[in-house]
Amino acid sequence: MSECYFESIGHHSKTDKQDAIGIAELSCERSFKLWEPISVHVRELRAMLRHRKTLIKRRTQYKNNLHAIKSSALDFKKIRKSLEKTIKFLDKEILKIEEEAIKLSKEDVEFYDKVTMISDSVSGLGVLSVLVIVSETNGFKEIKSSKQLESYVGLDIVENSSGQHIGKTKISKRGNVHLRSVLHMPSVNILSKKTGLFYNLYKRLVKRNGGIRKKAMVAMQRKLLVIVYKLWKKNEPFDKEYELKRMKKSPILI
Repeated sequence: MSECYFESIGHHSKTDKQDAIGIAELSCERSFKLWEPISVHVRELRAMLRHRKTLIKRRTQYKNNLHAIKSSALDFKKIRKSLEKTIKFLDKEILKIEEEAIKLSKEDVEFYDKVTMISDSVSGLGVLSVLVIVSETNGFKEIKSSKQLESYVGLDIVENSSGQHIGKTKISKRGNVHLRSVLHMPSVNILSKKTGLFYNLYKRLVKRNGGIRKKAMVAMQRKLLVIVYKLWKKNEPFDKEYELKRMKKSPILI
């Protein structure tokens, strides 16, 4: 950001003096909020949940290896037993870190009550999914709008068109990868149940986008994220009837 600003005001050289002048001018022209560090509670919770994600990724890799060994014509018993032992160990560690994360979140009663209020009222979202969303955004403290949130997560729509060339629209994927990945499983759960408000939304989006399921999936994930953001800010549970009426009035574009 600073480099683009320096170029816009004609500062093409890079020296300590030029940088100082540019930063001073930027500070005078723009109004910036004083940065506040993330609380120790949220920082520790975020670290735990990121560690959980790493453990799940490793377990998936070992499960794939085990499947390959079992499908092989040769029975590599020692490798198979080692993989099975490792997977069991990871299962225990994942369960342990999940319990610790929930225990830590309960230390802030108001914080945990808001998390469970959202997870209980929004179909497809579990407590851990909401905890990841809230910890990665620091309780949405710096988020001022849905558009800003979508951009932060990398679910914002970008287009590359110029003149007669009309490019395809796609999501930027330039944001927080932890948030994008945590939204995947809730959307899979919604599709597996094949019922409810969000599944009906998904079907409408598939039809609207010419049968392209991936676009509909991304739009549904974005919708879930924005709903969590709004519920957290308003401190109220999800109202299915209100949301159903609102979605019918305002079409979702992707």
